Amino acid sequence: MNPEFSLSVQFASETDNLPSRAQVRRWVAAALEHAAEITVRIVDAEEAQALNQDYRHKGYVPNVLTFEYGEISPGIT
Repeated sequence: MNPEFSLSVQFASETDNLPSRAQVRRWVAAALEHAAEITVRIVDAEEAQALNQDYRHKGYVPNVLTFEYGEISPGIT
């Protein structure tokens, strides 16, 4: 039995090499053991670096960032 989850996928990048929403949903479903609400935001390098600076105080472009839902600023939904 799979747990219920809510998933929001945001594409904030114009690159052509992005996973489909269905693929991201399959990845999340495979990783979940409990009910959850998850947002996946795929961004360009500029936004990734800005988020890393804002939330981790690191000045480089990361390949993955994770945050608790309450940590995201109101401007990012």
